[in-house]
Amino acid sequence: MLNMGGPATVAETHDFLKNLFMDGDLIPLPFQRFLAPAIARRRTPQIEQQYTDIGGGSPILRYTKLQGEGMAQLLDELHPETAPHKPYVAFRYANPLTAATARQLKEDGVKRAIAFTQYPQYSCSTTGSSLNELFRKGKAGELGDIQWSVIDRWGTHPGFIEAVAQNIEAALAKFSPEDRSDVVLLFSAHSLPMSVVNRGDPYVLEVSASVAAVMQRLGHSNPYRLVWQSQVGPSAWMGMQTSEALKGLAHLGRKRVVLVPIAFTSDHIETLYELDLEYLKEAKEHGMEAYRAESLNDSPVFIRALADIVTEHLQDCKAGKASIFSPSPPPSMPRSTVVSAPGKVLIAGGYLVLDPAFSGTVVSTSSRFYTVIQDQKDKSSNKIRVSSPQFLEATWDYEVSFDGAKVTVEAAAANTSKNKFVHLALQKTLGLAIEAKGEKSVQASLEAGLDIAIVGDNDFYSQRAKLEELGLPRTLKSLAEIPAFVPTKVHLSDVHKTGLGSSAALITSLTSALLVHLDVISNESLSEDDNDGRRLAHNLAQYVHCQAQGKVGSGFDVSAAVFGSHLYTRFDPSVISDLMNESNSPTKLLPVLSASNPAWDYRIEPFKLPPLTRIMLADVDAGSDTPSLVGKVLKWRKEKSDEANALWKNLDQLNQSLAQTLLQLAKLHDRDPKNYAESVKYISTLQPVQWQANPWQPEQEQPVISTFYEAHRISEQIREKMREMGNLSGVPIEPPEQTKLLDGCVSLAGVIGGGVPGAGGYDAVWLLVCDPVSSAPDQSPTERVEYLWSQYTELGVSPLSAKESLAKGARIESLDKIPGLKDAISPSS
Repeated sequence: MLNMGGPATVAETHDFLKNLFMDGDLIPLPFQRFLAPAIARRRTPQIEQQYTDIGGGSPILRYTKLQGEGMAQLLDELHPETAPHKPYVAFRYANPLTAATARQLKEDGVKRAIAFTQYPQYSCSTTGSSLNELFRKGKAGELGDIQWSVIDRWGTHPGFIEAVAQNIEAALAKFSPEDRSDVVLLFSAHSLPMSVVNRGDPYVLEVSASVAAVMQRLGHSNPYRLVWQSQVGPSAWMGMQTSEALKGLAHLGRKRVVLVPIAFTSDHIETLYELDLEYLKEAKEHGMEAYRAESLNDSPVFIRALADIVTEHLQDCKAGKASIFSPSPPPSMPRSTVVSAPGKVLIAGGYLVLDPAFSGTVVSTSSRFYTVIQDQKDKSSNKIRVSSPQFLEATWDYEVSFDGAKVTVEAAAANTSKNKFVHLALQKTLGLAIEAKGEKSVQASLEAGLDIAIVGDNDFYSQRAKLEELGLPRTLKSLAEIPAFVPTKVHLSDVHKTGLGSSAALITSLTSALLVHLDVISNESLSEDDNDGRRLAHNLAQYVHCQAQGKVGSGFDVSAAVFGSHLYTRFDPSVISDLMNESNSPTKLLPVLSASNPAWDYRIEPFKLPPLTRIMLADVDAGSDTPSLVGKVLKWRKEKSDEANALWKNLDQLNQSLAQTLLQLAKLHDRDPKNYAESVKYISTLQPVQWQANPWQPEQEQPVISTFYEAHRISEQIREKMREMGNLSGVPIEPPEQTKLLDGCVSLAGVIGGGVPGAGGYDAVWLLVCDPVSSAPDQSPTERVEYLWSQYTELGVSPLSAKESLAKGARIESLDKIPGLKDAISPSS
């Protein structure tokens, strides 16, 4: 996305002006190399004040990124054969400069790109200058082996014209109906030196064509003029100037005017300062009623137009109507490692999973944490930078030092905050790596330094505020419209989590990625379901997570992040008790954390949800203090052990029965997929109480339906026993408000069961619902649940988009194949 750009901060103004006056395509000057810096220095104080007056910088980068992201999302739907699409911004005079974007394109390994000008009308001074600069970078080998095509003008595209016309109509609506038709529309465009116009530059004609198309769309409802602004220097420029036009209209008695930016696609200094602060002020001084039509900015009509323009271009390329060329040599790619780990939902075994005598049923989610490790671009030996770009001020720098077999990771004094989880993960994983691979091997891996970026899928954090900001209802469809890895706009300590086990997924993805990047375990270790490499990753993640939390928990959340969905029985806490005591910490980590250490006695048994079902999760905006709940339950169990043990034994039997019943459904599916699918579609239309009431039910479907009903019955019994535990211990495991919500949910057609995950409280609810291939003509169970949640007023219920992870636990990823990931971790300019 090519444009001139603008300084994002006042401090960048001088560099912006220097770059601008150095461009002979835009402003040809004699002795340009010497005159341009002098002119920039002289004009800087005045222009700095103008940027101060409009808020401290230009918003053009923010709007260009927003337009690009929206366009790319639409392109994925409009032209899926070239998806995924990713926008890059290349400014001619401000960050991100073309050179920086060229480096990013090369580092990202881009193979096909479109040079898409964001100037609607072509000029050699604007689009031509940007294309010349891009071509120079390509010839110098700075772009990599990219196949290019060019969109160099689109000033009469119907979508662009419609977006401009709608903004004009909105401005006209500010006038009284009786005066509206007399309002003069002043289309204002950036002027050009007459020396450029006289050599045949098409810009003036193309701007005129844009104005003519807009007026045709408006039905020539108002008088209009095309005027020009932003003249620089004493030489002759295209006129008449906007200021002179206002003066002339006032002299003629025309007292109503709308200023229309026709050649600018987003707000910057020409609109926010010249039009808003200078020309509107002049108009009022002339006694005129004047408004400005809004810039296109975040107009959905305009963003759709951008997507349509690119779609049409791609279709032309395929048909041979647009040329594709490649001016540059092939790239060399830096080493990178990407590992993801899923979140979790404990659907059975809450509290019991703390005791090795009992098991829990944990489901891993499709929502995942991603850690991306790359060599640092500036090759800073033994330096590690970790960033969480979804949060404010979330970058931490560390320096690694070696003393024989000992490694120390020291946080930089300049860090604005501490991150205990990240710091411990680095320290312990590097320590383990030295034991496993030796000091020289680890030093070699850190020779260029490491850049580590960590992001989590949107489900890990409440999206209530984002949905409200976008004016969207709380539905799964709305969640899909939020960009991947969307920034939270808060500090890490202030984020509202949804209870999917973010810290465990983060630690697992980070430590596992480090183990792979440092060659302690192989890529293949995370490609197989179970092996020594994966178990080492598990043991390390458990230890680091416990160390960071200051206690040894049950570990089911880390286990889900490593292995995916399973039946989990915890490890004996004594296996890491010595390591937990830092003062007595043994020198060696590997003997304790090794997969061959028999003291790691946790059990992982296969589990997955039945076919044609899905888990539904909702964030309930009330909040719970999980450690406090657990502490009270354990205190009750200790003080009233007979009562507690009897209840826990009963609960454990129910938990195991639910797991085996759900596993039996998978077997029924494998035995007879057709009748299983018919059964699921049938019960999707009925409440559970009706599932077995049909005396004419086909015999071959009865085992499936009766097993589904058994799962429903057991899940309801588990809820009853969990409420009993809450009453006996004085803990709101399933509070009355949650009970009312869940009762409403499980009474819906096609809902198998549900509950409060993990320790319970007010945080969340889960449901297991039928998910047939088609529910037509009826609503699907998912749609029924969504509707109930959207109408529920006694608690704030917001759905999460997560399902069960079909990819199981931690795994190696490709940076290019995770939509939005590369954008999310790219440093903002």
